[in-house]
Amino acid sequence: MEFVFNAPQLAAFSALVVAILGLVGVLYGHRVQYKLGKQKAELDRVSFMVDRLEARAKESEARAAEADARAADAVKRMDEMDDKIYRLRNELGDSRDENSELKVRLGLMEAKVDAAEEYIVELLAWGEDGAPPPPPARRMG
Repeated sequence: MEFVFNAPQLAAFSALVVAILGLVGVLYGHRVQYKLGKQKAELDRVSFMVDRLEARAKESEARAAEADARAADAVKRMDEMDDKIYRLRNELGDSRDENSELKVRLGLMEAKVDAAEEYIVELLAWGEDGAPPPPPARRMG
């Protein structure tokens, strides 16, 4: 069997083929657009999440910088306190040395006072008894 088409039939057949191809193209184009739309929506969602994560990272970096600044300030204050403690310890050591020196001098003065009291007692005894005055070595230590 032979198919023989005349011109109007051939034109109608080719119009039908073109219409079917156009319909398939339109359907395929809609499918592609639908997939692209879904992909764009997914990309937008992921972009939004990335933007949020970047914002959180910036906030975290800012908080870390503030914490570093506070830590540096605390270290500076601790160094200042260490310097104060060092100066106060030196001052305390100097005061203790001075206190020890004054205690030694106090002991010497108390010895002189005791010697003077003994000398006064001997002088009073000499004045009452008519005994000779004490030797000069015993006078006032």
